[in-house]
Amino acid sequence: MTDTALRTDTPEQQAIHYPETTRRASNPMPDRAEWTIRHRTPYSSDIDEARNDASTLAVHHASEQEIEAATRELDTLWKTTARQVRDANKQARAVYPFYDAKRDVPWREVSDAYDALSDQHKQTVEDARDLVDARKHLHALAKSLRGGYLDRFAAHRAAGLLDPQSCPVYSRISARYNAARDQAAEDYEARIRSRPIDDEAWAEELRRRESNEAFFRDGPIVRRTVA
Repeated sequence: MTDTALRTDTPEQQAIHYPETTRRASNPMPDRAEWTIRHRTPYSSDIDEARNDASTLAVHHASEQEIEAATRELDTLWKTTARQVRDANKQARAVYPFYDAKRDVPWREVSDAYDALSDQHKQTVEDARDLVDARKHLHALAKSLRGGYLDRFAAHRAAGLLDPQSCPVYSRISARYNAARDQAAEDYEARIRSRPIDDEAWAEELRRRESNEAFFRDGPIVRRTVA
């Protein structure tokens, strides 16, 4: 049995499927000086990704007793905000008849009625919607904590209801989690800023470019087994 490499793309096809080869002359690779800067520059999108990679496991930021106490705090807050939500919904319905509009109501009619509201009444409606959304995510946050992890998205959406007075234990856990996220971002930045830029690192970069150039120049390789 032999393994035969068959190149499948003609130069014309490569120009279509791999336009990088046609842009090479007008967009040259950075020289060593520019590469050095880029190689040691931590970009914001990568920093955010590193921050988001911080562990969301609750046990990494709190004891079992703290997790249980924080869950009880969130459950209690969810129950106590029920009346607040009912009152907000009642006020919103009073100024905007389509506040609870179903899908069978023409959207144009709903939209025009909202546009006709005064700024104050629009704020009443939006405050009620924000409160309903925050309470819904408060419930999701308690559920996630009960399941052993921190739901960052739910915490963000429920932030309007969370405060150290009503949820002191949860607030401490959240502060530790956010500190861990910041530390992960700082560690990533430190790694990038300390990347090697000596002759050996530059030689490795040139070998990487040569490998990429060969791929774009020769096209993909399809492996077929021939008897």
